[in-house]
Amino acid sequence: MLEPESPDVPEDEDQRPRRLRGAPGRVAAAGGAVVVVLAIGSGLMWLSARDAGRVSPSADEAGSAPATVALDAATLDDIAKSAPCDRVTSASHLAGADTVAAFPAVAVVDCRTEVKSYPGEGEWAVLVREVTADGLLPLMSALTQPDEEGPAGETACAAVGYGPLTILLADRAGTYLHPRAPQTSCGAPRPAVLSAISGLTWHIVSTTRIDQLRTEPSITNGCEMGWKNETAIYAANAHDSRGGPVFTADADTPLHVCLYRVADDPQAGEFERGITLDGSDSRRLRDALTGPSPAAGCAAQDSFAVIRDGGQWVNVELGGCWRLIRENDNPVTYGTADAEEVKKLLGLP
Repeated sequence: MLEPESPDVPEDEDQRPRRLRGAPGRVAAAGGAVVVVLAIGSGLMWLSARDAGRVSPSADEAGSAPATVALDAATLDDIAKSAPCDRVTSASHLAGADTVAAFPAVAVVDCRTEVKSYPGEGEWAVLVREVTADGLLPLMSALTQPDEEGPAGETACAAVGYGPLTILLADRAGTYLHPRAPQTSCGAPRPAVLSAISGLTWHIVSTTRIDQLRTEPSITNGCEMGWKNETAIYAANAHDSRGGPVFTADADTPLHVCLYRVADDPQAGEFERGITLDGSDSRRLRDALTGPSPAAGCAAQDSFAVIRDGGQWVNVELGGCWRLIRENDNPVTYGTADAEEVKKLLGLP
């Protein structure tokens, strides 16, 4: 489900109508960090309600095109609040062109997701419900186009995946339809649909928090919410090291320390807290990370710290043999940390 039991969060600054330029979203991952990148929804362009007298269909046309109707703000809000937004995440019940053409739509709801920052509360994935009832004819025209037929022979297409539209058509009876976007020969939404998307003006009805992506402490200390437990992952392949300096590029820059604890997945840690050290504390921590490889038989630990100096990093286990991995060593090598010094600097028991 897209929406957990979470209260709507008023967003005064977002209540004005706005232009929405939608584009297909993708998911990516980077480095040792668990990154989630979330897909953002899209809207559609319609004619203004003031054109109703010119574009309303005749009685003979009523089955194939919707009339432009005037709906008050309260009715539109109710349409948006009642919309089953969980449908837009699935392509299992998409309505094709014939079904869309016969549907008496009076409004459309966009159930888009985005990432939003809340001062003091971190970053959240949120569901934004938007609605409009203006200019349905261009929308319906775009949605009822046929798919493009590809040219004979092989066609070179971009390696891009396209999800379903995040809109729901609504009628006066409280029925909602999830339309399928007509496609190009490469599986992308047809240009007429994208052109309509770029021009639509929405009224935002609500913004609801779905899931917290980053806490305020993780943002303040430059930490990701998840990190690979690299000392455990490389245990079988790491090489011995005689030790030596770390973060040699600039010995006086601050160090950002992110502490993680392993939960269900032994190869991944979840963020607990962050610390930034500078001055003498930064230099002391650097000196505490210079030990040689430990003796054999070190057991993997449930907690570890990722210590970063700009681009370089060190991953150190907080217990056991106090093993560490240096990012700048290739192949990967194990060193050790001075347990007592690290405990003092990081406030560990």
